[in-house]
Amino acid sequence: MQSFKENIPAFSKILLNIDASSITADAYAKQYLNVLLKHKTYYLHIYATVLDAAFADIQKSIDEVSLLDFGCGNGLLALFAKFSGVGFVAASDMNVPFLLSAQQLSKQLDLPLDQWIIGNENILPQAFQNKVLDIVIGTDVIEHIYNLDHFFAIISRLNNNMTTVFTTASVAENPIKSKQLQSLQRKDELFESNALHCNYQNDFAGLSFLMIRKKLIQQKYQQLDNETVESLARATRGLQENDIYIAVDDFIQHKKLPISIQHPTNTCDPITGSWTERLLTQKEYKELYHKFDFQLKISYGYFNEFESGFKCLFAKSLNLLLRLFRMQGKILSPFMILVGKK
Repeated sequence: MQSFKENIPAFSKILLNIDASSITADAYAKQYLNVLLKHKTYYLHIYATVLDAAFADIQKSIDEVSLLDFGCGNGLLALFAKFSGVGFVAASDMNVPFLLSAQQLSKQLDLPLDQWIIGNENILPQAFQNKVLDIVIGTDVIEHIYNLDHFFAIISRLNNNMTTVFTTASVAENPIKSKQLQSLQRKDELFESNALHCNYQNDFAGLSFLMIRKKLIQQKYQQLDNETVESLARATRGLQENDIYIAVDDFIQHKKLPISIQHPTNTCDPITGSWTERLLTQKEYKELYHKFDFQLKISYGYFNEFESGFKCLFAKSLNLLLRLFRMQGKILSPFMILVGKK
């Protein structure tokens, strides 16, 4: 099978006339799509790398393969896969404005997908009860999934020969990247979160995650004093609303605070459960995949060398270093590629 990179020039050409404003009115979806379109050559190379890795050991012909783009966002990865000849392509997202944006982009490109799914991993067994799913892929999504054990338990049951490929820019071993993301996590946790990242129906959009947890606990447990609420809000970092209530109920019954997560800054939105670029080490990823009988291969990404100017020259230099010193890739790479095979 030829590399998916062969399809980049033709797909880039049909994206030239796409205007993000005509695709979606949602501010965050529009902002994200504009970034993808502006740097489309770079992102399409990432998509091609993901698809090449996914199909590396697939024994079927490309038009016989069924594939899901999980957390598809604006849908470009799924649409590129369909354009490249993948037989059955589904796209899912729990964010309704993003999925509507992906559907509109699909219409404008005249590239209909085979299935659209609104929701998280819980909907997948029902969505694919009559279809064997060969591949699950996703870019910049695995670091946001609320409960990774739950996610892998579900997808591992969909097919005993499942292949998964995820990219993540949350590279814990890269000291510069890690410092940047920990700073972002502290901002979301203690000061303010990005309201654009939240559902527009979320009354807490923009508040710090700590403040949201305080408000949730205060509203439901009015008998608790402020000091106890503060302690519980801090101890429940990394929990979604329902799990916060379970933890507080357990505290009321047994008078023991929940055990806080070990990472110093990892945190998630208490309403959506979406983590702020959760940092996991390669060892933690390997343990996770092994738990669900996946063999994990980790490779390293590359910088954007597909544009002009000084930044491009600098990116080419960094990519050369990555190729020369592959073993040190984890401290240089801007993202990782996680390839899991059952």
